[in-house]
Amino acid sequence: ENHARELLELHTVSPAAGYTQQDVIALSYIMAGWENRWSKTREECNPVHFEQKSHEPGNHEVMGKRYKQRGLSPKNKLIDAIEDLCAHPSCAEFVSTKLVRHFVADDVTPEMVQPLIDAWRATDGHLPAVYKALIRVVYEHTGSHKKFLNPEVWFLQSIKMTEAPWPPEPSAMEYDFKSKPQKLQRRPRGLMFEIGHPVYRPKQPNGWPDTEAEWLSPELLIRRLAIAKRLAREYMAIGKLEKSIAHNFDSAGDVIAYLKFCRDNPDNWRSTSVDTQFFLPSEWMLKV
Repeated sequence: ENHARELLELHTVSPAAGYTQQDVIALSYIMAGWENRWSKTREECNPVHFEQKSHEPGNHEVMGKRYKQRGLSPKNKLIDAIEDLCAHPSCAEFVSTKLVRHFVADDVTPEMVQPLIDAWRATDGHLPAVYKALIRVVYEHTGSHKKFLNPEVWFLQSIKMTEAPWPPEPSAMEYDFKSKPQKLQRRPRGLMFEIGHPVYRPKQPNGWPDTEAEWLSPELLIRRLAIAKRLAREYMAIGKLEKSIAHNFDSAGDVIAYLKFCRDNPDNWRSTSVDTQFFLPSEWMLKV
């Protein structure tokens, strides 16, 4: 029943759809029987399968629609129910709002969300089309909204910007789920823990929040700066910094000139008259 409630509340239509407790119970009956086998000899999760003997038989009604068995197996009922939930107008609005909140701003406006909803409806929920609409919305609001990134996205973006050799080759990250992962394989988990984002350990069942307040604190910012310095020392080869700046800054020449000045004048770099705010913006510091 808890899983059925989460399917409605967190993953599809949200409470805005107006479902009732009876809908939750009926959906839990439909979900009954879907499970994955577990054994001591196989610690990795097995594929999910349908176990008919664990299923609640009969017809069940969820949000005004009745679901009944087709053919010899009743497993079609859950597939039918999920397809209907995804086609519900509240699902398009709820998922689109979460996407915009993640990539653009905490305070989502209807104007930001509507292009995603339109793409959802025009393509019957085809997610690549929704993501294309999202990219356009992000681009249109880049100048007016600067989202403070959560730790995981910040880490991945930093790696991509600097072209650091991380993560290693996929073969180096493989393990058999029976032995303890090696130090190299555990490193992302340790880094995420340091900056307040323990892997797979959110505080609530709906995952990590996408609001800036969850990640903005003096301590967490200091931790990010420390990790950035450590990664730069390990992965930024001589001459690679300028290449990275050229690829990622609009005013790359000004940034490089300023950093060279700081390097050549370690004792009085603060005395420069250059206004760094226009090419090294730090509005996020004012939010702490």
